[in-house]
Amino acid sequence: MKKSNSVLLLLLLVFCSCSKRQYLNVIPQNPAFVVSVDFKSIAEKGEISESPYLPQLTSLLGGMSDKFSDYIKNPGKTGIDFRQPAYFFSGGSYFAMTMAVDDVDDLTDFISVLRQQNLCSPITEKDDVQYTKLQGVKGTIVFNKNTVLYVNSSPEFARQLLSQSEDNSFTATDAYDRMTDLEGEILMYGNAASAPSTAVADLKLLLPEGIRYTDVDAYSSTRFTDGSIIVSTQLRGKTKEAQRLIEDGNDTESFQKIKGDYIQSAPDDFLLWACIGVEKGGLLNMLKNNKYGHQLLLVLERAIDIEQILRQVKGDAVIMMPRNHKMYGYEQFMFISTVDDTDFMKDVDYWQKSMADFDMSMSRTIGDNFVLKAGIKTFNWGLEGKQFYFATDDMFAHNATAQRSDLLSPLEDDIRSSYFYAYINFQTLLKGTNMTPAQCAFPMPPFLWMLKSVIFQSKEYGTLDIAINLNDESQNSLKTIFHATDTTH
Repeated sequence: MKKSNSVLLLLLLVFCSCSKRQYLNVIPQNPAFVVSVDFKSIAEKGEISESPYLPQLTSLLGGMSDKFSDYIKNPGKTGIDFRQPAYFFSGGSYFAMTMAVDDVDDLTDFISVLRQQNLCSPITEKDDVQYTKLQGVKGTIVFNKNTVLYVNSSPEFARQLLSQSEDNSFTATDAYDRMTDLEGEILMYGNAASAPSTAVADLKLLLPEGIRYTDVDAYSSTRFTDGSIIVSTQLRGKTKEAQRLIEDGNDTESFQKIKGDYIQSAPDDFLLWACIGVEKGGLLNMLKNNKYGHQLLLVLERAIDIEQILRQVKGDAVIMMPRNHKMYGYEQFMFISTVDDTDFMKDVDYWQKSMADFDMSMSRTIGDNFVLKAGIKTFNWGLEGKQFYFATDDMFAHNATAQRSDLLSPLEDDIRSSYFYAYINFQTLLKGTNMTPAQCAFPMPPFLWMLKSVIFQSKEYGTLDIAINLNDESQNSLKTIFHATDTTH
């Protein structure tokens, strides 16, 4: 019980975020990541003071102490300054959170209340720094008149961070300036050079040839607007040469802007429509350099020379997934693209003979259309003119008879301005069913039932924007999150 109470304490501290910047001096110059959260803006936009969840939290904490109810109703009494963003950061081996102090006496009283509830140890003071340890949670809270800092490490390390000067902090770097120049309630900086190598493995695949991942920083901002939540990310070089390589990535021989050839291709009940514009051979290079893509190629090569086919793909390459309630699972898909040369078709007879060694078979249906059987799975593939397709059996049949969706038509200009565009259609999840939230196999937050779509888009090399869109475009997105209690369908 003490451990869960300590977790509640951490959550309370998070939502209780010096007109001065001293509280940021604790962040070292080369952190693995830094995230700032503007709780003041979030609370105002989300109208948290009117949230139906607030009485529940007040009742829960009020059962521990009447004081906790007061802190929920007026978090400023904790002594923590809500007007300044809270900052979360890590050096790779530790995690920390820093917030500005408004009134150190109020903060001391707040921690005393926590002590009365056996949630932390008695306050200890050393070198004008006070600290306490949380019960059941690894870590230390240290504070002075400007800063309250939580670190999941020793008191000695926490005091070391607290004594750091501005010249030696993250605020003295260009990365801090770039991060804080972004617009949004949640801002993030990521330093690949200080992060574990396993955490940046996929990042290496996204970088232009000739650039090291340690020469790149990542930035992200999250903005809550009416009708949408917008997450924008970008890569920036730490050196002029690295930045030049990122910017020149737009001229890469692998990718091009989407032409829009398949915007009308999505079936009426599609769950996913994703398109990427590629130069000849670009898609093959991308798949070969991706771990999962490489595995897929190895599997398909047992039946057809998929590398030879993909080497000819040029222009728009689209993958579609349906959400048809008559289908089982989400394993149905269809890939379509245009190929530059169809000479690979002369090898089909050889493929048919060689695949028998892998317990596979392939038969021609009409023209250059084939049915491929691999174990219990059946695939359809072929050419229609210079259009290549590869699809699971059910998706192929469904696509042939389905009506076309008009969801993407109003987005045509936006799609054509992108190198990559993916539309996840939340509206179709329950289409044609009588499913309600209670019938879901897994719990879904009420907010998810109010979504219309999630769009992933890259307009420039090294950038990715994610738009989480609500059914009601006029609805306050933050208010929807904190007030979403009705999940009727």
